[in-house]
Amino acid sequence: MDFEFYNVDPHGGLLARSFRPARRFLRRIQRPYFHRLRDLLQWLFDRQIETSRRQDDFTVHLKMVEDHYKARIDHLERSISHVGGELAAAQREKAVFQTDYLAVTRRLARLEDLLIEVLASQPVTPHEQTGPSLAKIAS
Repeated sequence: MDFEFYNVDPHGGLLARSFRPARRFLRRIQRPYFHRLRDLLQWLFDRQIETSRRQDDFTVHLKMVEDHYKARIDHLERSISHVGGELAAAQREKAVFQTDYLAVTRRLARLEDLLIEVLASQPVTPHEQTGPSLAKIAS
């Protein structure tokens, strides 16, 4: 801290010289206060610099955390959209399978009916009488 104002001693006339001892006395009394003020201001300045540095570090840390969570959210959104697409495809496949299942069941029932009709119209040979026949099973 600059104490030049403290050391100024005007070289003036008789009036200025008459106040010189009083000024010296007041300077000696105020000197510890000025030194303490200098120390306190220096401490505040250092603390402000340290606080600013910590705030900058914390801001950088918060930015890193924010970027990390944004990346996780983006990943989860992509996963959800992928799962949603798979779910829609599965629902379409289920509808197609249900339609196909119904058609296959009807065709199979019709083939069984035709097979029973064909087997019922053919004469039974002695070889076929030893085993179970579809005509017997169907009736």
